[in-house]
Amino acid sequence: KSFPGGGSMLVGSAVRRVAIVGGLRIPFARAHTAYATVGNQEMLTAALRGVVERFELHGARLGDVIAGAVIKHSRDYNLTRESVLSSGLDP
Repeated sequence: KSFPGGGSMLVGSAVRRVAIVGGLRIPFARAHTAYATVGNQEMLTAALRGVVERFELHGARLGDVIAGAVIKHSRDYNLTRESVLSSGLDP
């Protein structure tokens, strides 16, 4: 694997070029304030929609989407997948 300068990843026996398009996050807020009534999926979807808008990715098909969140409920086990489906990216 050669990420920093080379931009490639070993997949099986083939080398595949990779790129990090960019990222976005929602603003920090104190606990039990601005996001008290907002769920993880809604917050992650908002961040992904921001990435789609900022980098003009509407309808684009990406190989992988990596996201992170503190999981508060077991129903959030597929959080990133569900958020990608609502983000404007091609599923």
